[in-house]
Amino acid sequence: MVARFAVALGVSADELLGLKSSRSAAVVHTSSGLSLKIVRRLAKIEQLPAAKQKALLQTLDLFLEGAEQHKRQALEAS
Repeated sequence: MVARFAVALGVSADELLGLKSSRSAAVVHTSSGLSLKIVRRLAKIEQLPAAKQKALLQTLDLFLEGAEQHKRQALEAS
């Protein structure tokens, strides 16, 4: 499965797993424009049991929803 992620994202499997970092310490992006740090976390989430994945994704959704509301409120206030 890691190999498929690596191919789809345009990085090596070693880079995806954090075993190799041939690039600078700055934020590294995949060929699809995603942060490699986030892609690594997504790969770990994929390894969790379905129930834990669901709980984590619901938490992320709620957080992102709150962040969007905060952003809208800030724009309306200015």
